[in-house]
Amino acid sequence: MNNWIELERIEKILDPNHFIFLWIVLPFIYLFYRSALRKISEKRHNNLKRRFKVSFFLLLINTMLGLFLWQKTLFFQESAMGDLVARYVGLICLFGSAVTLIRFAQIFVYLYLFFRNMAQGVPRLIANIFTIVFSLLVFGLIGSYVFSIHFSTLLTTSAIFSVVLGFALQDTLGNLFSGITFQLDQPFKIGDWVEIHGDSQKWLGQIHEITWRATSIMTYSNELVMIPNKTVSQSKVILFSHAPRAVRLSHIFHFPLDTDVEKAKQALYHAALETIGVVDDPPPRPLLTEAGESFLVIKVFYSIDDLGLRYRIGDQVLVRALAAIKEQGLVLAVPSLNVSVGDSKALSN
Repeated sequence: MNNWIELERIEKILDPNHFIFLWIVLPFIYLFYRSALRKISEKRHNNLKRRFKVSFFLLLINTMLGLFLWQKTLFFQESAMGDLVARYVGLICLFGSAVTLIRFAQIFVYLYLFFRNMAQGVPRLIANIFTIVFSLLVFGLIGSYVFSIHFSTLLTTSAIFSVVLGFALQDTLGNLFSGITFQLDQPFKIGDWVEIHGDSQKWLGQIHEITWRATSIMTYSNELVMIPNKTVSQSKVILFSHAPRAVRLSHIFHFPLDTDVEKAKQALYHAALETIGVVDDPPPRPLLTEAGESFLVIKVFYSIDDLGLRYRIGDQVLVRALAAIKEQGLVLAVPSLNVSVGDSKALSN
């Protein structure tokens, strides 16, 4: 009874030196966090503090269980009941230590990701995939070494079940592998502004999160839209944040045909250049783009660094432009309406 719990093998894994090593490593990685990652966001600080706190308590609890196990002759009598208690304490300590090791590994991953990306966000998908793979490895080794479970036999006998499960989770797996592809290729990152063109609709916003199932974007109206990763991978994606220069925007103005073009251009140029948020490299550029029968079309181009402020900056450019037009004694063209009056006799008929 209970021979499936190999206490000797558990004791080999739960060597006191392993716990001493973790107690030495914990303060060092905490000092690295406090010194190298001081400038990260408050949200990231809270994330890491919570992980350090949980890891500390897990290590403390498992160390205490390990002390009971290492000194079992003091706590447990040499009897069948004492041996049974020692086996179960060892089993609890073994799985608790495995969880503690996984938590430590997660801290290392987050420290690495946060250190490489101080400003940009870090998708949880990377940490989640690492956690799954590392957990399978740790518990697989425990199952193989302690409980003599042959996973190769289980994988062989479950081949048919795996095929059926694959068909049932086709969309889910498609989203997962698409999300993994995003992390490998990195076509966009958290914080990037994108425009995604699907089959029947379009989404414009800032990348908020990339999970195993969906990519979340925050639109201009502060709506969080979750788009399946598979849909994103099959859609046309326009990236604004990766452009080599600032984002270029424009406004169109219609002037009467007899307007002084240079005067109108200068008014629009200074209106755009003096607006907060408009960059001066490349500088604003007003261009005459069309000359109709009764009006001129001047289009003023300007650049901004933050696409999220495009509407607010555009509003200020328009306000300043209208004020500059008025100050320079210019007017905008009024749409003309041609009315044709026919013969009165023909109309009466």
